[in-house]
Amino acid sequence: MCDGDIGNVITVSETPLNGTGSGQIAFSAASSAVIVKSGAPVNAVTPVISGNIGTVGAVLTASNGNWSGVPNWFSLHLVSERSTYYYYI
Repeated sequence: MCDGDIGNVITVSETPLNGTGSGQIAFSAASSAVIVKSGAPVNAVTPVISGNIGTVGAVLTASNGNWSGVPNWFSLHLVSERSTYYYYI
């Protein structure tokens, strides 16, 4: 999709071919109108860390929280007073 597609609908056509020729063209139903992708995601509910936080070697988990917009991926930064760990999911 490109800027010129904004506000337009999209269809696809398919032409079957074999050794004896081509068949009748088939068309898809029209999509809804192409829209501008929203800006950067905005946090609505903060992420939560859980597990036995006070124990060395404990497994911790984190939720992603809720976001407006559609994040493609998340970057988790687990930060203590001495270290920062980066995870991408």
